[in-house]
Amino acid sequence: MRVVGGIMRVLRKRVLFVDDAKDVHNYASAISRKLGLKAKHAYSPEQAKTIIAFRLKAARRLLAAKKAALAETRNSLAKRKLKKQIAALQQRLNQPFDLIVSDINMPIGDPTGVPFVRKIRKKFPQQDILMHSDDLENLGLIEQQLGIGSAYKAYPTQDQSLEKGLREKLLRKKNQK
Repeated sequence: MRVVGGIMRVLRKRVLFVDDAKDVHNYASAISRKLGLKAKHAYSPEQAKTIIAFRLKAARRLLAAKKAALAETRNSLAKRKLKKQIAALQQRLNQPFDLIVSDINMPIGDPTGVPFVRKIRKKFPQQDILMHSDDLENLGLIEQQLGIGSAYKAYPTQDQSLEKGLREKLLRKKNQK
């Protein structure tokens, strides 16, 4: 939490859920509310790419405005605040969301699940990604094919596994800062 203008404000983690199944999005929405996350939902990789592109465009626009304000201000406190905001926006350009959660087996879209994650990983190497699947039989094979190590790990959607994966990813990220 931080205090802004005398008001306590919770900084919520931003998560993008990419899955072609509506029931998974319903489950993800419930988890997001429970964990206090700010969630966006995409039903295909194309929709996810559009959401990411819009987020990057907004960050670039805001970054330009903050840099212009920094150049004009003489107040040292305001400068310090603007520099922090600029750093956060620059981080957003390298990592559009705190976490992207994607289904491994999405038959819809171009690219589909695994190729989508590969493209995201290539474009945003710092982006945290959590893969999930209900295909428990092939989960090990998929993990091996992707070379999933500490960067992202597959979780099935049964029981609380997806929630557990979100907690682990977001807590680990918080502890790294």
